[in-house]
Amino acid sequence: MRANFVDAKYGFKAYREARESLEKVDRGEKPTEEDLGRMYRMFNYTIPAQGKDIQTQRAKFFKAMGDKGYQGVLDTNDALYGRYKTTLPTIVFDQKAVALKDVSRTTVGSTRFSKLALIGKKILGR
Repeated sequence: MRANFVDAKYGFKAYREARESLEKVDRGEKPTEEDLGRMYRMFNYTIPAQGKDIQTQRAKFFKAMGDKGYQGVLDTNDALYGRYKTTLPTIVFDQKAVALKDVSRTTVGSTRFSKLALIGKKILGR
């Protein structure tokens, strides 16, 4: 998980706290519920990363959550720290639970336009 984490994200307090919780576990200390929640933030950030072990851990996590009745989880990285303008970014792991209404592909051009619009709003003070 740490190998796939971007060090620049430690600029956010929540990720510094997650690192502290991981270091606590490395020292052999038992994590608290709060520590586990903090470490989950980092895990949630690395969920989309690629690699054999990551895919295995992601599959285990999705299966365990599915076994408990969940069909998706909040993408905490995008919800709390992302620059995407969305109200509920979700990681859906039970595709059967999704009723498709509309789909569009994000393109480089559309992200550039979104960034330009954001800059314009900031200049205008909105």
